[in-house]
Amino acid sequence: LKLLDKMLKDNCQPNVITYTILIEAMIVKGEINEATKLYNEMLERRLEPDMHVYNVMIKGICKEGLAEKALKILRSLPLQGDNPGIFAYNTVFKAFLDQGNWVEGE
Repeated sequence: LKLLDKMLKDNCQPNVITYTILIEAMIVKGEINEATKLYNEMLERRLEPDMHVYNVMIKGICKEGLAEKALKILRSLPLQGDNPGIFAYNTVFKAFLDQGNWVEGE
């Protein structure tokens, strides 16, 4: 995140792609809280997340065993004008099944 700080200091504004890369990096490191902070920062900058950002967040949240939270995001997408793709659905299904929650996974 030092590079993001330098970028901002140099008055170079990050875009959705910048934040997607950083969010995904935090998720790979297992730092879902930091990924969530970056996601919220992106929203504060009035940047519109695309489906790739949502897929990255859903994948990371599911990786942490938070299937209910991922399902909340999935259900919110049509309200925001986005239609979740098969990747998002499959990721959430798998998270519920991995938790032994066959009812929600069905």
